[in-house]
Amino acid sequence: MQHLLDFLYENSLDKLVFCVLPAPFGELQLTWRAAEAAHWEVRSASAGPAQQVPRADLVVYLTQRGADLALFERELSSLVAAHVVVANQLLVAAQRALGSDGVDTVLRGQQLFVRELREALSGLLSPRLRLVR
Repeated sequence: MQHLLDFLYENSLDKLVFCVLPAPFGELQLTWRAAEAAHWEVRSASAGPAQQVPRADLVVYLTQRGADLALFERELSSLVAAHVVVANQLLVAAQRALGSDGVDTVLRGQQLFVRELREALSGLLSPRLRLVR
Protein backbone atom coordinates (compact mmCIF):
# COMPACT_ATOMS: atom_id res chain seq x y z
CA MET A 1 0.00 0.00 0.00
CA GLN A 2 2.98 2.30 0.57
CA HIS A 3 3.50 2.52 -3.19
CA LEU A 4 -0.01 3.98 -3.55
CA LEU A 5 0.68 6.58 -0.87
CA ASP A 6 3.96 7.41 -2.60
CA PHE A 7 2.20 7.74 -5.97
CA LEU A 8 -0.30 10.15 -4.47
CA TYR A 9 2.49 12.17 -2.84
CA GLU A 10 4.53 12.37 -6.04
CA ASN A 11 1.85 12.68 -8.71
CA SER A 12 -1.50 13.76 -7.35
CA LEU A 13 -3.57 16.28 -9.23
CA ASP A 14 -5.86 16.55 -6.21
CA LYS A 15 -5.44 19.35 -3.70
CA LEU A 16 -7.32 17.46 -0.99
CA VAL A 17 -8.11 13.81 -0.28
CA PHE A 18 -10.52 12.76 2.47
CA CYS A 19 -11.31 9.23 3.61
CA VAL A 20 -13.21 7.75 6.55
CA LEU A 21 -12.14 4.33 7.80
CA PRO A 22 -13.91 2.14 10.33
CA ALA A 23 -11.83 1.14 13.34
CA PRO A 24 -12.62 -0.71 16.60
CA PHE A 25 -12.82 2.48 18.68
CA GLY A 26 -14.70 4.60 16.16
CA GLU A 27 -14.14 5.99 12.71
CA LEU A 28 -10.85 7.52 11.67
CA GLN A 29 -11.03 10.55 9.40
CA LEU A 30 -7.99 10.86 7.14
CA THR A 31 -7.15 14.06 5.29
CA TRP A 32 -4.28 14.63 2.89
CA ARG A 33 -3.52 18.10 1.55
CA ALA A 34 -1.18 18.70 -1.37
CA ALA A 35 0.20 21.77 0.43
CA GLU A 36 1.27 19.52 3.34
CA ALA A 37 1.86 16.40 1.26
CA ALA A 38 4.42 14.69 3.51
CA HIS A 39 1.82 14.15 6.26
CA TRP A 40 -1.68 12.84 6.63
CA GLU A 41 -4.00 14.30 9.23
CA VAL A 42 -5.78 11.56 11.17
CA ARG A 43 -8.67 12.43 13.45
CA SER A 44 -10.54 9.97 15.60
CA ALA A 45 -14.25 10.64 15.56
CA SER A 46 -14.38 9.64 19.23
CA ALA A 47 -11.44 11.48 20.78
CA GLY A 48 -8.96 14.29 20.75
CA PRO A 49 -7.28 16.52 18.24
CA ALA A 50 -6.02 15.43 14.86
CA GLN A 51 -2.62 13.77 14.57
CA GLN A 52 -0.12 14.67 11.85
CA VAL A 53 1.23 11.33 10.64
CA PRO A 54 4.18 11.15 8.22
CA ARG A 55 3.34 9.35 4.98
CA ALA A 56 6.01 6.70 5.66
CA ASP A 57 4.41 5.88 9.04
CA LEU A 58 0.74 5.97 8.05
CA VAL A 59 0.20 2.25 7.39
CA VAL A 60 1.76 1.28 10.74
CA TYR A 61 -0.26 4.01 12.50
CA LEU A 62 -3.52 2.77 10.98
CA THR A 63 -2.66 -0.87 11.67
CA GLN A 64 -2.04 -0.08 15.36
CA ARG A 65 -5.49 1.48 15.56
CA GLY A 66 -7.22 -1.41 13.80
CA ALA A 67 -8.35 0.64 10.80
CA ASP A 68 -9.82 -1.14 7.79
CA LEU A 69 -6.67 -1.21 5.63
CA ALA A 70 -8.36 -3.15 2.83
CA LEU A 71 -10.89 -0.34 2.42
CA PHE A 72 -8.12 2.27 2.49
CA GLU A 73 -6.17 0.39 -0.16
CA ARG A 74 -9.27 0.22 -2.38
CA GLU A 75 -9.79 3.99 -1.95
CA LEU A 76 -6.16 4.72 -2.84
CA SER A 77 -6.30 2.36 -5.83
CA SER A 78 -9.40 4.18 -7.07
CA LEU A 79 -7.58 7.52 -6.79
CA VAL A 80 -4.61 6.18 -8.74
CA ALA A 81 -6.94 4.72 -11.38
CA ALA A 82 -8.63 8.10 -11.79
CA HIS A 83 -5.22 9.70 -12.33
CA VAL A 84 -4.38 7.09 -14.97
CA VAL A 85 -7.61 7.88 -16.83
CA VAL A 86 -6.87 11.63 -16.77
CA ALA A 87 -3.29 11.02 -17.94
CA ASN A 88 -4.57 8.89 -20.81
CA GLN A 89 -7.10 11.54 -21.81
CA LEU A 90 -4.32 14.16 -21.85
CA LEU A 91 -2.09 11.91 -23.93
CA VAL A 92 -4.86 11.23 -26.46
CA ALA A 93 -5.65 14.96 -26.70
CA ALA A 94 -1.93 15.76 -27.15
CA GLN A 95 -1.68 13.16 -29.93
CA ARG A 96 -4.63 14.78 -31.70
CA ALA A 97 -3.04 18.22 -31.34
CA LEU A 98 0.61 17.33 -32.05
CA GLY A 99 0.41 13.96 -33.75
CA SER A 100 1.98 10.76 -32.43
CA ASP A 101 5.43 11.76 -33.70
CA GLY A 102 5.19 15.11 -31.93
CA VAL A 103 4.21 13.49 -28.65
CA ASP A 104 6.97 10.89 -29.01
CA THR A 105 9.51 13.68 -29.62
CA VAL A 106 8.35 15.55 -26.51
CA LEU A 107 8.52 12.41 -24.36
CA ARG A 108 11.97 11.42 -25.63
CA GLY A 109 13.21 14.96 -24.98
CA GLN A 110 11.86 14.88 -21.43
CA GLN A 111 13.43 11.46 -20.77
CA LEU A 112 16.78 12.68 -22.10
CA PHE A 113 16.56 15.81 -19.92
CA VAL A 114 15.83 13.74 -16.79
CA ARG A 115 18.67 11.33 -17.56
CA GLU A 116 21.15 14.18 -18.10
CA LEU A 117 19.95 15.95 -14.95
CA ARG A 118 20.41 12.79 -12.87
CA GLU A 119 23.92 12.29 -14.28
CA ALA A 120 24.84 15.90 -13.54
CA LEU A 121 23.50 15.68 -9.99
CA SER A 122 25.24 12.38 -9.44
CA GLY A 123 28.52 13.96 -10.54
CA LEU A 124 28.01 16.89 -8.19
CA LEU A 125 26.97 14.81 -5.20
CA SER A 126 29.35 11.87 -5.49
CA PRO A 127 32.41 11.94 -3.26
CA ARG A 128 35.55 13.06 -5.00
CA LEU A 129 38.92 11.68 -4.11
CA ARG A 130 42.05 13.69 -4.71
CA LEU A 131 45.54 12.47 -4.38
CA VAL A 132 47.46 14.70 -2.01
CA ARG A 133 51.29 14.47 -2.03
